[in-house]
Amino acid sequence: MNYEEITDILLREVMKEFKMERTYQEFLDSLVKFDDFKNLSNKAFQEYIDNKEI
Repeated sequence: MNYEEITDILLREVMKEFKMERTYQEFLDSLVKFDDFKNLSNKAFQEYIDNKEI
């Protein structure tokens, strides 16, 4: 097991204990969404933000 797997297991267990599994999953999902933008230029990202409906 590597560091990331151990950390994930510990976080999942803690979140489960406090009935926050959904919150943790939403956090993980937000990281995936953020990662989608890592190769975009600042200009392209700003255009996305400007066009995003809130």
